[in-house]
Amino acid sequence: MTVVTKYGFPLVGVQFKTANVACAAQNDDVVFDDAGVQVICARLNTGAAATITRNTLTAGESATIAPTATSIAYTGGVAGARKSGGYYCRWDNEIIFVGADSGSAATTGTLTGIVRGALGSTPTSHASTSTLYIMNSFNLGDNQTSDVEFTWVAMPPDPRGPDFTKAPSTPGSIPSVT
Repeated sequence: MTVVTKYGFPLVGVQFKTANVACAAQNDDVVFDDAGVQVICARLNTGAAATITRNTLTAGESATIAPTATSIAYTGGVAGARKSGGYYCRWDNEIIFVGADSGSAATTGTLTGIVRGALGSTPTSHASTSTLYIMNSFNLGDNQTSDVEFTWVAMPPDPRGPDFTKAPSTPGSIPSVT
């Protein structure tokens, strides 16, 4: 028998959300209403872990993308697997907020109204064909059609919100969030 030692700390102001998602087809896509989510758990009805991966876009620019760019052409998106705007993408070590997505129902388009360096990340240059991970859109990789139970934490809707990149100055301390 394994003995579990319970420990933890309070997460002040964090709201965990849970929902059962009906999987309409094998390898279906799920798009959350929140601008971005951190999935804590995704389980099949059996209790086994569900296989999920973030949906992606591939930048389709002709040259390196500058840290000041506020619009980005893309290719290789999954049609209908994202909102028409108001979502986060992780792009290497940078988080961006997408104001509008001209091709959300298609595989190609342009992201505009982009807020670079969202949530305290740093705007940087990116390769012309780099991958952007959509932070509120997931592919269900299991070959089954039963419900998937998700538990997640929503990312803040304001891209200029709290800085989540701060590290504790003293090991074991809680960083201040501004």
